Amino acid sequence: MNDSEFKKELEHLINRCSMENGSDTPDFILAKYLYKCLENFNEASNKKKDFFKKQFRVVYKNPIAPLKFLTSDIVAEKFYTTDSGSTIIFMDANNNNVAMFKHVLRVTES
Repeated sequence: MNDSEFKKELEHLINRCSMENGSDTPDFILAKYLYKCLENFNEASNKKKDFFKKQFRVVYKNPIAPLKFLTSDIVAEKFYTTDSGSTIIFMDANNNNVAMFKHVLRVTES
């Protein structure tokens, strides 16, 4: 269902249930108002996801030169370690992998 069809369905629902009677407002105006409320709510919810992201600094061994260390900055919501504790996986809000590091020495929130 596209947006135009949804708005029409919403308008018909308001009319069928006589929800316009409380304010004596035409169905199409109420439907447009409610649709805009939903758009605004979705936008606010998506911005909330960005608010909870954090920046982490990861220090790990260089796989090519094990005596040297590398540093990377990662933006994610959370991370977890594997059983051995030396591999760390960073995740976003939907539990999708953002990055994975092996031989991690330190993770700090920056």
